[in-house]
Amino acid sequence: MIHSHEFILNYITVGFHKQSGLQKVYLQGQEAIDLTDNDIATLGNFPLSSHLTTLLLARNRISNIQPTLSRSIPNLTILSLTQNRISNLADLEPLVALKKLTHLSLLDNPITSKEVIPPSRCVHVKS
Repeated sequence: MIHSHEFILNYITVGFHKQSGLQKVYLQGQEAIDLTDNDIATLGNFPLSSHLTTLLLARNRISNIQPTLSRSIPNLTILSLTQNRISNLADLEPLVALKKLTHLSLLDNPITSKEVIPPSRCVHVKS
């Protein structure tokens, strides 16, 4: 039997609220956060969150990823940026520092409609 004071919330959904940024309360101790369908334009400004492994940010307005992202969420393994505004390969450069990232979704971003990227320019993710 689980008592209410023993329950640990490891996943939080804050989607569909038209948030334009992140609040510290969402990140404290969370393993997964769903921020789908908000109004977030920049991926950054995270407080240190070493527990966070999954971040779902589909259908926002993200076009910029801050270079310090990996210092804030070092254990991120899954990142969904589906239907955002990522338009250039250079926009993804900060993701190289996310050493544990294994899954990245860029579906329906402007970058996905561009010509094929040569393998020498690809961001390598461990398999």
